[in-house]
Amino acid sequence: MLYILIFLLLVIIFFFVGKSSEAEKIVWGVNFSQKHAELLGLDWKEAYLALIDDLGAKNIKLATYWDLIESEEEQYNFEDLDWQIKTAEEK
Repeated sequence: MLYILIFLLLVIIFFFVGKSSEAEKIVWGVNFSQKHAELLGLDWKEAYLALIDDLGAKNIKLATYWDLIESEEEQYNFEDLDWQIKTAEEK
């Protein structure tokens, strides 16, 4: 019984004592996945442009998948990823 009380006391101290520091600077952004847009039945280029233009996203994390880059063995296609990067840089 004493061990349980000590354990509970330590848990309470751990979670409720002390103060966490506030973040100095938070940079918000969005994620984009060509594959997920396609799985949702969207035109991925339209969705990407809407994300940048309509939402006004400035910080974008692009997800890419190897099966899109190398759809056939030893055949690499970076066109879509290059387009996404170039479009983000221009806007």
